[in-house]
Amino acid sequence: MRFWSLLKFLWFQWGSTRWESRKNLDRKTYIDITKLTPRFLKSGKAEAVYQYRARICKCNKGYSGPFFFDAPFALILSCTKDGKSYIAIACISFSRVGFRTIRIQQIQGRSHNKEEYKEDRLAALKEIKWERLLVRILCEWAVANGLSTVELISCQKSNWYQDHRHEAMFMRYDVTARRMDFVFSSKEQVYKLKLSKLRSLTKTAA
Repeated sequence: MRFWSLLKFLWFQWGSTRWESRKNLDRKTYIDITKLTPRFLKSGKAEAVYQYRARICKCNKGYSGPFFFDAPFALILSCTKDGKSYIAIACISFSRVGFRTIRIQQIQGRSHNKEEYKEDRLAALKEIKWERLLVRILCEWAVANGLSTVELISCQKSNWYQDHRHEAMFMRYDVTARRMDFVFSSKEQVYKLKLSKLRSLTKTAA
């Protein structure tokens, strides 16, 4: 029995390493979002003041740079005004829960910043629907990498959930999931989106 348990563990470890390598998660990978970002501008915005870029990578679970990550992989959104110096402004972290399924465990705006970056960070987040933009970027990355399902936890499953923050976190997690056609699983307390049902973006996100 121990032999088979060990064999199963080693197979999963090997599979995880191979999975990370095949998805380019063992290195920093930048994703072109120039066509995607304008669709997530907030109402009344004709164009973005800032330029945005996204990168996906394996990260250290726990505190790493500007974020405290809840999961081993991350998608980080950055912005710039001058086209040269980018600052990280938000992230989602996710984990692999099946060979073709990933689960978003964290949606976070950057809370730790040098004071001189604070104004730009807040302004950049205010001009876009950043939560939905990040989820959409990850979904499109997942499609391109042959995954079948993206899951998103309910706010009450977040490591940062507190009763007095329920409304804000419910909007960030649960409302974001519902607006993006994720379906809630009461058994697992997570939202699920079959990527075969991912809608095309024909206009600005509602």
